[in-house]
Amino acid sequence: MLSREERKTLFWQIISQAIIGIGVVGEKEIDRVNILQASLKAMKEAVLSLPRTPDLVLIDGHLPLNIPIQQKPVVGGPGGWGVGGG
Repeated sequence: MLSREERKTLFWQIISQAIIGIGVVGEKEIDRVNILQASLKAMKEAVLSLPRTPDLVLIDGHLPLNIPIQQKPVVGGPGGWGVGGG
């Protein structure tokens, strides 16, 4: 188990080196297409907004994204951790 200070140090090390993509879907779109489709759209937008194309995308769930990048679904994840954000 990491101490609070160790977690804080690792957080900033990860953030300083991470490549981050963001996808946003508003409530009107969620109501129009449903939460699952809206989540997939947001994940796709996040991947496509990355400054570099990744070699592999870990997908939070069992449905692939409609993108030409290798993907691996992660259902439940090791220990129940999630891959993406909400």
